[in-house]
Amino acid sequence: MRALPDLNSLQQFAEQCLVAWPNGGVVALEGELGAGKTTFVRLFIEALCRKTSQPVPRIISPTFVLHQSYDLNPCVEHFDWYRLEKVNEQQLVEIGFWDAVERAESQKGYVFVEWPSRWSTQAPVFTHTLRFSVSAEGAHFLETF
Repeated sequence: MRALPDLNSLQQFAEQCLVAWPNGGVVALEGELGAGKTTFVRLFIEALCRKTSQPVPRIISPTFVLHQSYDLNPCVEHFDWYRLEKVNEQQLVEIGFWDAVERAESQKGYVFVEWPSRWSTQAPVFTHTLRFSVSAEGAHFLETF
């Protein structure tokens, strides 16, 4: 488990992930509300844009729309399944998850999924898993799988 004492630490970790995942990936982001999942995605996109000399898009949480797609090279797709009680195959098709995975695989892009535990069948599509947590004192921690 890695302690993340400040935003700079999370930014450095996002930059390390960008280097460690040169072929893209489908990343499960686990953790309670406010643990840093969306912030990690924002910092990752900012790092990608710096590395590839692209303008940074407006990055917002997909909590209410379920899916944010960023027109970058390579692509970045961000899903948040918090509002879905239980994710099934039909919902994945309807929200464009499989299309996003296919697009990311063809471009060596990235798909981030918050609340992956809502998926009822949990197929082995995730290439990386990050688990964020917050202690009672407010310290942030991260585990990678």
